[in-house]
Order: sequence, then C-alpha cells, then structure tokens
Amino acid sequence: QAQAQTYLGEAMWVEGLATYASLVLNPGTADADALPVSHLHDPDDPQLAAPDRAVSLAEVMPGLVAEMGPMLRERLRSSETSGSEDDYPMFFLGRAAPPLGPRPVRSAYWFGLQIVRRLQRGRSLRELGALEPATLIPDMQQALDAMIAEATG
Repeated sequence: QAQAQTYLGEAMWVEGLATYASLVLNPGTADADALPVSHLHDPDDPQLAAPDRAVSLAEVMPGLVAEMGPMLRERLRSSETSGSEDDYPMFFLGRAAPPLGPRPVRSAYWFGLQIVRRLQRGRSLRELGALEPATLIPDMQQALDAMIAEATG
C-alpha cells in the first residue's frame, strides 16, 4: 500500500511539474491550455473522452477543492484504506470509480500543478526536475492540507 501511495504522489508531482514546465516555457499560456481535457465522470458510462460532459479543470477545480481535496488527501495518507491500486485510475484516468461520482476525471493533474506551484519556492525548472518525487510526499500532503483549509476557511 505504501508503494501505491508513493506512486500516486509521484505521479501527481511528475504530471504537475510537466504542466508547470509547459506554462513556464510558454509564457502567456493559460492553465486551461496546459491541463489535459477533462469531463464529468459517470460510473455507469466510464470513458477516456466524453465531449458531451467536457469541463475545463482550470475553471471547475478551484470550486471543488473542499470536496475533492479530502478524497485525494485520504489516498496520500498511509493507512489501511489508502494507497490502493485504484487510486491512480480514479484521479488520472476516466475509468469507472464510483467514489468519484459526477466529478471531473483527471483532477490530479490540476492538484499536481497547484502543489508544484506551492512547493517550487523560487527553484528553477532544472532544480525542480532534480527533486526525488518520493521524498516530497509529506510536503505534498501539507500543500494539499493548506489548499483544503483555504477552500473551507
């Protein structure tokens, strides 16, 4: 389970950093243009792309931090119920995930970007890329906790 927890955290860091790098290397690019296409999840009709349910992560996720942040945080914590191999598909893909309900798929890309922004602390892209993602899990959890606190405050 710890391995699955680390995998989810590492994936969030790597994908968040890739999105952040796209924004830094292409000044003027909007978050909506750098983040992947998303849509509202339907457990009864899981799809990798559902244009009829399309949403912009950059537009909808700020309003969903209080709701989705705790779901993600729970899966980053080490406990018997977290670190499942189902976590990656639930937060990165469009696979059926009943706990996700009618929320956006691929939300971890947006969360990853926000976490990288909080943890970059003036570091260059080269310095950020040299960081070992597995060592960042506690800092990522703290950043996520801060995001949730701000959203619910």
